[in-house]
Amino acid sequence: MGIKRSETYLALFCALSLTVWGCDSSSDDRPAMMATGGNAGQGGSGGTGGSGGGDASSDAGDTTAENGDMGTTGGSGGSAGTGGTGGGGGLVLPDDYQLCQERCEADDDCLDGHTCNDGVCTQNCGTDRDCIAIFSAWIDSCETDSDCPGGTNGTQACINYDGLNACAIIPNDFIGCDTLTMAELELNRADGTGAIRVCVQDRAACDGAGNCAVPCGNDSHCLGDYPSCDVESGRCKCTADSCQTNGTLCGDDGFCRCRNDGECTTGPVDVCIDGFCGCSGDAVCEGSQTAHPGTTLTCSEP
Repeated sequence: MGIKRSETYLALFCALSLTVWGCDSSSDDRPAMMATGGNAGQGGSGGTGGSGGGDASSDAGDTTAENGDMGTTGGSGGSAGTGGTGGGGGLVLPDDYQLCQERCEADDDCLDGHTCNDGVCTQNCGTDRDCIAIFSAWIDSCETDSDCPGGTNGTQACINYDGLNACAIIPNDFIGCDTLTMAELELNRADGTGAIRVCVQDRAACDGAGNCAVPCGNDSHCLGDYPSCDVESGRCKCTADSCQTNGTLCGDDGFCRCRNDGECTTGPVDVCIDGFCGCSGDAVCEGSQTAHPGTTLTCSEP
């Protein structure tokens, strides 16, 4: 999987960690409800069922997904999820449901590791390493720490992981790996000068369909509106009082739902459509951050 320098490092980091990682979902309001079956994650700008992908937020978009814990593409499509935490089944959305989705015209519109399929950037993996890199936010390639956006201030280090050189997050007093629902592991520096402890999403894995999944193993892997891990499915779920973002009702299926339009306030949403916050037109999507460099946002069916 290719890794390239991105000027939208933090925006993409939140897009991948939406909801469960706790990033502000205003950058991409693809909520955890977009899990799509199998090991589907909480998030993604598409995905309509099938074998699933993984916050998960996408996820932003984590998304999310974020957040969920970092969901990825699943089902018949969908861009990088917002933090997926796996999934135990698809969610049936209303027939007239629309949300702001990223649309591409060519592969160059998408981040490395993604291709433009039917107007949607989808990610493909060949090994677990590909997924670990995506959900560890290893966006920038490097040879030394100075090649990393955070290399000069000690927030990132250039590491080597299974033959891949990439900039990794260094935990500090302000942000720990557990805050990002990652593990803190010691990895070798790419320049051979020793080892350093960095944040790694070591639960990420590539399934047989070429999709990434990041299942939760316990409640510590779940944050925000979805704090409870359903270990059997590997998906983070809401609890009775946990839903605060674009909905205050936790459904029996573990997905948050809105009660009225007034609860749809975070991100490019303005209407509550049968329990799910969505958009009423393209104007709602204008000005929102995209996770991919050449995509545009449109209000359309997932």
